[in-house]
Amino acid sequence: MWGFRPDHTTADRGLARPFFTGQFTTRDDGTRLDAGWDASFWPAVNTLTELGLVEQVGMLLDGNDAEAEIIHPYAIRGGEAAERELTAAAQMAARAMVTEGQLNWSVEQDYHLVPVRKHIAKATVVQVFRLKYRPHTTTTAAWFALMHKPLPSISNTTGR
Repeated sequence: MWGFRPDHTTADRGLARPFFTGQFTTRDDGTRLDAGWDASFWPAVNTLTELGLVEQVGMLLDGNDAEAEIIHPYAIRGGEAAERELTAAAQMAARAMVTEGQLNWSVEQDYHLVPVRKHIAKATVVQVFRLKYRPHTTTTAAWFALMHKPLPSISNTTGR
């Protein structure tokens, strides 16, 4: 069982690089970074989000490095209906796997719970910025069709 909470938001340096100024500032928490992050990059991202042009969608990854792969969406806010349904199912499974005391503690601490297979030692949740109005391409159309495909029924089990 893993618990995640919104501690901090970061972005890929490559995405933010055009906003860098070469001047450095120190945040209240002691973090030293290029002034462009707070002066230009995050205000631009916030504006795009407030205008409804981009959304953040959580993704559960099997690691915390550049080689990590997506396990499944973990859409706390935003996302397609199927992504939100999958997240709700994962949270329901997680609630069934912990004690009432553990559940109460996780709620008090603002943790979002998700079950993860035991062999995955460095699970991570990241927020992916995604365009709300997607390009009209073959790849996007295929993804959108897949997102709206009915899920198979799990009630037909064999009891193995």
